[in-house]
Amino acid sequence: MNIEGGLFTDLVVIFAAAAGGGLVARLLRLPALLGYIAIGVLIGPGVFEFIDDPERVETFANLGVILLLFAIGIEISFREIYQMTRVVVGSSIAQIVLTASAVYPLGVYVFDFTSEEAAVLGLVAALSSTMVVLKTLSDQGELHSLHGRILTGILLIQDLAF
Repeated sequence: MNIEGGLFTDLVVIFAAAAGGGLVARLLRLPALLGYIAIGVLIGPGVFEFIDDPERVETFANLGVILLLFAIGIEISFREIYQMTRVVVGSSIAQIVLTASAVYPLGVYVFDFTSEEAAVLGLVAALSSTMVVLKTLSDQGELHSLHGRILTGILLIQDLAF
């Protein structure tokens, strides 16, 4: 069901579909991000093939990520995060160690990975998507709450460490 056209047509389809997916998600009381992801799966090459060449819109997708992170960055107060350095660093280390330690045995005993492969799996599982978490906090108006500031600090440490 490929729609003939170029980049402009793809962008129109993407924006219209994203608006619809976000609206449906909101009506279902779900985060808009879930609607965006679901509609992306539906219109992409895997299902309805409205967008058959995702690489054609990749530059715009990257620009969108940059703008989203920039907009969230404007709202972040490093002074507030710095004041919670011990909590943020301690929480970051604890979260990474606990998650990696919980996932490691799954890799070894369930997936039959080597120790090195299981360790990598554990570390990958310990990382969170900064963009998704910050967008969700922002949408819920919790970016400036205590837990929002702590999560932001943890995510920044993860991004710097990995």
